[in-house]
Amino acid sequence: MNKLLASLMGFLNGFLALFFIAGGASLGVYLGQLADNGALGLILGLVGGLFLAVMVCGVFAVFISIRSELIAIRSFLATRS
Repeated sequence: MNKLLASLMGFLNGFLALFFIAGGASLGVYLGQLADNGALGLILGLVGGLFLAVMVCGVFAVFISIRSELIAIRSFLATRS
């Protein structure tokens, strides 16, 4: 079950990043229309969503990478013993 959840998190990490970017863009367009500047809102929303996606999904990607490296190290040590 743990392996399934870990591989599923690796798969869903990309979709989570797309969700953050699209959510930031839609929020930027909405707030930009309130200020009568939808294009600027779109650009700022995309930048904000991209920043959030890099921060959150980047941390998840590091944890996923660490997990795979630890599995490789464990299998290497098991063959040497």
